[in-house]
Amino acid sequence: AHLLPHLRAAGLLPLRPPLPSSMCQKPLGSKKKSKSTKAKPVLAPGALGARPALDPFPYPHVRAPPGLFDRRALLAVREELASLQRTFKETDLFKVYQTGDLANLDPADPRHAAALPRTMALRSALYSSEFRAWVRQLTGCTELTDQTDCS
Repeated sequence: AHLLPHLRAAGLLPLRPPLPSSMCQKPLGSKKKSKSTKAKPVLAPGALGARPALDPFPYPHVRAPPGLFDRRALLAVREELASLQRTFKETDLFKVYQTGDLANLDPADPRHAAALPRTMALRSALYSSEFRAWVRQLTGCTELTDQTDCS
């Protein structure tokens, strides 16, 4: 909870709690079409060549290099996801609003492409062979599959 003010100050969280899902339900494709349906890249050009910071405290983790993701693109993804129907989930570790499985989005479906262009661009970037290779090199893990699993 002590990180929330810092995340809000960095613009990564809304200034107020998210609205209940019943107030945010918009049918897919109801959003006005923008001038361009092609989303700009989410990963910054050349970003995967940057070496992230390795930090052992409080547990081994990696901090992504500054500028890895385009900040405006991520804010646009958050805005798109806020318009989807969500279900509140809570455990002893976290509270989250969960959407349906975003792996089922079809880039060839014009409704999906028009309603969630930035979200699909982020999904494509995270599951790209280049990004998976970067994660593998960084962590030393075995081959990562291209199976999309996100909700």
